[in-house]
Amino acid sequence: MLPSSDNRRKLTRLPMHLQGELQLTQAPPVRVRVENMSFSGAGVYCDHAPATWPNKALRLQLTLNPEDEQFDIHLHASLVYAHKDGRLGLHLTGIEADSYTHFEKLMLHHCDHADDLLQELALCPGLEPGENGRFAPITEEDR
Repeated sequence: MLPSSDNRRKLTRLPMHLQGELQLTQAPPVRVRVENMSFSGAGVYCDHAPATWPNKALRLQLTLNPEDEQFDIHLHASLVYAHKDGRLGLHLTGIEADSYTHFEKLMLHHCDHADDLLQELALCPGLEPGENGRFAPITEEDR
């Protein structure tokens, strides 16, 4: 499903049920459950949220197979919102280069209309190759 003009999201958000970990600066990691995800953002829930969230960059590690870390997906994110009930909105700002293929396959696996998602990705790529082995989001200014 491609985004419509009345939808503020540019990329389709897909429901997911994944375990992950938010790595904070100068604080222990926080376990999270990923509830939905797009190529540019994620909705997550954490049972034990810190009292305050840092305004700094976060790292989100998605665990696809708890017994094999080679399939973990490592994303860079910023916090968009944090509700008292533990719901968080994340804006994805980058992805480790070796995680991108797994991330793309994960998104396609959770989509009922893979062709539409691939078309959407071609029109608005979200995360693309960047510097230092990371992928970075493409902004309107970059086009």
